[in-house]
Amino acid sequence: MIAPILKGKKVILKPMEPKHAQARYKWYNDPKVARYQDFGSPSEEKLKQAIIKRRKSDDSLPLVIFTENNELIGEIQLREISHRHKSAKLGINIGETNFWNKGYATDAIKTLCKYYFNKLKYNRIGLSLLPNNIAAVKCYQRCGFKKEGISRKAFYSNGKFHDDLNMSLIKDDYKKIKITKIIWQNKLMKN
Repeated sequence: MIAPILKGKKVILKPMEPKHAQARYKWYNDPKVARYQDFGSPSEEKLKQAIIKRRKSDDSLPLVIFTENNELIGEIQLREISHRHKSAKLGINIGETNFWNKGYATDAIKTLCKYYFNKLKYNRIGLSLLPNNIAAVKCYQRCGFKKEGISRKAFYSNGKFHDDLNMSLIKDDYKKIKITKIIWQNKLMKN
Protein backbone atom coordinates (compact mmCIF):
# COMPACT_ATOMS: atom_id res chain seq x y z
CA MET A 1 0.00 0.00 0.00
CA ILE A 2 1.35 3.44 -0.84
CA ALA A 3 0.29 6.44 1.24
CA PRO A 4 0.24 10.07 0.24
CA ILE A 5 2.90 12.40 1.61
CA LEU A 6 1.89 13.28 5.19
CA LYS A 7 3.04 16.49 6.87
CA GLY A 8 3.36 16.86 10.62
CA LYS A 9 4.63 19.74 12.74
CA LYS A 10 8.27 18.63 12.55
CA VAL A 11 8.29 15.78 10.02
CA ILE A 12 7.23 14.85 6.54
CA LEU A 13 6.32 11.19 5.97
CA LYS A 14 6.91 9.96 2.43
CA PRO A 15 6.35 6.59 0.79
CA MET A 16 9.38 4.34 1.23
CA GLU A 17 11.26 3.66 -2.01
CA PRO A 18 14.07 1.23 -2.91
CA LYS A 19 16.57 4.11 -2.83
CA HIS A 20 16.02 4.34 0.95
CA ALA A 21 17.54 0.88 1.47
CA GLN A 22 21.03 2.38 1.81
CA ALA A 23 20.04 4.49 4.83
CA ARG A 24 18.13 1.58 6.38
CA TYR A 25 21.18 -0.66 5.93
CA LYS A 26 23.32 1.90 7.79
CA TRP A 27 20.80 2.17 10.64
CA TYR A 28 20.33 -1.58 11.01
CA ASN A 29 24.06 -2.05 11.37
CA ASP A 30 24.49 0.69 13.99
CA PRO A 31 24.58 -1.08 17.40
CA LYS A 32 23.16 1.98 19.14
CA VAL A 33 20.12 2.03 16.82
CA ALA A 34 19.66 -1.74 16.78
CA ARG A 35 19.90 -2.12 20.57
CA TYR A 36 16.13 -2.54 21.06
CA GLN A 37 15.39 -4.07 17.66
CA ASP A 38 15.95 -7.34 15.91
CA PHE A 39 16.79 -6.27 12.40
CA GLY A 40 18.95 -9.30 11.71
CA SER A 41 21.70 -8.73 9.16
CA PRO A 42 19.95 -8.09 5.84
CA SER A 43 22.05 -6.95 2.89
CA GLU A 44 21.24 -3.67 1.20
CA GLU A 45 19.88 -5.65 -1.77
CA LYS A 46 17.54 -7.66 0.50
CA LEU A 47 16.31 -4.41 2.02
CA LYS A 48 15.57 -3.05 -1.48
CA GLN A 49 13.61 -6.17 -2.33
CA ALA A 50 11.69 -5.96 0.96
CA ILE A 51 10.71 -2.36 0.19
CA ILE A 52 9.45 -3.34 -3.27
CA LYS A 53 7.45 -6.19 -1.77
CA ARG A 54 5.93 -4.01 0.97
CA ARG A 55 4.94 -1.29 -1.49
CA LYS A 56 3.00 -3.88 -3.50
CA SER A 57 1.43 -5.43 -0.42
CA ASP A 58 -2.07 -4.56 0.71
CA ASP A 59 -1.21 -5.18 4.36
CA SER A 60 1.77 -2.86 4.78
CA LEU A 61 2.25 0.92 4.71
CA PRO A 62 6.00 1.70 4.70
CA LEU A 63 7.06 5.34 5.07
CA VAL A 64 10.27 7.22 5.64
CA ILE A 65 10.64 10.17 7.99
CA PHE A 66 12.13 13.44 6.79
CA THR A 67 12.69 16.66 8.73
CA GLU A 68 11.27 19.88 7.37
CA ASN A 69 14.82 20.47 6.01
CA ASN A 70 14.47 17.29 3.92
CA GLU A 71 16.88 15.21 6.00
CA LEU A 72 16.08 11.49 6.03
CA ILE A 73 16.11 10.47 9.71
CA GLY A 74 14.07 7.30 10.05
CA GLU A 75 11.21 5.05 9.07
CA ILE A 76 7.70 4.33 10.28
CA GLN A 77 5.31 1.72 9.06
CA LEU A 78 2.05 0.02 9.59
CA ARG A 79 2.19 -3.71 8.99
CA GLU A 80 -0.17 -6.63 9.34
CA ILE A 81 -2.95 -4.27 8.27
CA SER A 82 -6.27 -6.06 8.56
CA HIS A 83 -8.89 -4.42 6.37
CA ARG A 84 -11.53 -6.71 7.85
CA HIS A 85 -10.73 -5.91 11.49
CA LYS A 86 -9.61 -2.32 10.81
CA SER A 87 -6.36 -2.85 12.71
CA ALA A 88 -2.60 -2.74 12.18
CA LYS A 89 0.73 -2.93 13.97
CA LEU A 90 3.07 0.05 14.21
CA GLY A 91 6.84 0.11 13.94
CA ILE A 92 9.14 3.14 14.02
CA ASN A 93 12.88 3.66 13.92
CA ILE A 94 14.68 7.00 14.17
CA GLY A 95 17.94 5.83 12.63
CA GLU A 96 19.82 9.13 12.86
CA THR A 97 20.70 9.25 16.55
CA ASN A 98 21.31 13.01 16.64
CA PHE A 99 17.52 13.35 16.16
CA TRP A 100 16.64 11.24 19.23
CA ASN A 101 14.72 12.84 22.11
CA LYS A 102 13.74 15.89 20.08
CA GLY A 103 10.09 15.08 19.34
CA TYR A 104 10.53 13.67 15.83
CA ALA A 105 9.25 10.18 16.69
CA THR A 106 6.28 11.62 18.58
CA ASP A 107 5.36 13.86 15.67
CA ALA A 108 5.77 11.03 13.15
CA ILE A 109 3.49 8.74 15.19
CA LYS A 110 0.86 11.44 15.69
CA THR A 111 0.94 12.31 11.98
CA LEU A 112 0.49 8.69 10.93
CA CYS A 113 -2.26 8.12 13.53
CA LYS A 114 -4.17 11.15 12.22
CA TYR A 115 -4.11 9.69 8.70
CA TYR A 116 -4.91 6.18 9.91
CA PHE A 117 -7.87 7.07 12.11
CA ASN A 118 -9.32 10.07 10.26
CA LYS A 119 -8.67 9.27 6.60
CA LEU A 120 -8.55 5.48 6.49
CA LYS A 121 -11.20 5.17 9.23
CA TYR A 122 -9.48 2.29 10.99
CA ASN A 123 -9.99 1.35 14.63
CA ARG A 124 -6.82 0.04 16.31
CA ILE A 125 -3.04 0.27 16.17
CA GLY A 126 -1.03 -2.17 18.25
CA LEU A 127 2.68 -2.57 18.86
CA SER A 128 5.15 -4.45 20.96
CA LEU A 129 8.52 -3.41 22.33
CA LEU A 130 11.05 -4.32 24.97
CA PRO A 131 9.83 -2.97 28.34
CA ASN A 132 13.28 -1.53 29.13
CA ASN A 133 13.08 0.80 26.12
CA ILE A 134 11.84 3.55 28.43
CA ALA A 135 12.17 6.41 25.91
CA ALA A 136 9.97 4.56 23.42
CA VAL A 137 7.37 3.64 26.06
CA LYS A 138 7.11 7.31 27.09
CA CYS A 139 6.89 8.40 23.44
CA TYR A 140 4.02 6.00 22.76
CA GLN A 141 2.24 7.12 25.92
CA ARG A 142 2.55 10.76 24.82
CA CYS A 143 0.79 9.71 21.62
CA GLY A 144 -2.06 8.11 23.57
CA PHE A 145 -1.02 4.44 23.49
CA LYS A 146 -1.93 2.38 26.53
CA LYS A 147 -0.16 -0.63 27.98
CA GLU A 148 -2.07 -3.86 27.44
CA GLY A 149 0.20 -6.44 28.97
CA ILE A 150 3.35 -8.48 28.68
CA SER A 151 4.08 -11.35 26.31
CA ARG A 152 6.49 -13.39 28.38
CA LYS A 153 9.78 -14.39 26.75
CA ALA A 154 8.41 -13.60 23.28
CA PHE A 155 11.50 -11.87 21.83
CA TYR A 156 14.84 -13.60 21.25
CA SER A 157 17.93 -11.40 21.00
CA ASN A 158 21.59 -11.66 21.96
CA GLY A 159 21.28 -15.30 22.94
CA LYS A 160 18.37 -14.98 25.34
CA PHE A 161 14.61 -14.48 25.51
CA HIS A 162 13.04 -11.19 26.56
CA ASP A 163 9.53 -10.12 27.47
CA ASP A 164 7.56 -7.94 25.05
CA LEU A 165 5.39 -5.05 26.22
CA ASN A 166 2.16 -4.77 24.23
CA MET A 167 0.55 -1.37 23.73
CA SER A 168 -2.29 -0.05 21.60
CA LEU A 169 -4.24 3.01 20.59
CA ILE A 170 -7.87 2.66 19.60
CA LYS A 171 -9.98 5.16 17.72
CA ASP A 172 -12.19 6.02 20.73
CA ASP A 173 -9.12 6.91 22.81
CA TYR A 174 -7.65 8.85 19.89
CA LYS A 175 -10.85 10.93 19.65
CA LYS A 176 -10.75 11.60 23.42
CA ILE A 177 -7.18 12.89 23.12
CA LYS A 178 -8.23 15.28 20.36
CA ILE A 179 -11.31 16.47 22.32
CA THR A 180 -9.25 16.97 25.50
CA LYS A 181 -6.67 18.98 23.54
CA ILE A 182 -9.38 21.24 22.05
CA ILE A 183 -11.00 21.80 25.46
CA TRP A 184 -7.59 22.59 27.01
CA GLN A 185 -6.75 25.05 24.20
CA ASN A 186 -10.14 26.76 24.62
CA LYS A 187 -9.54 27.15 28.38
CA LEU A 188 -6.13 28.73 27.71
CA MET A 189 -7.67 31.16 25.23
CA LYS A 190 -10.29 32.27 27.79
CA ASN A 191 -7.66 33.01 30.47
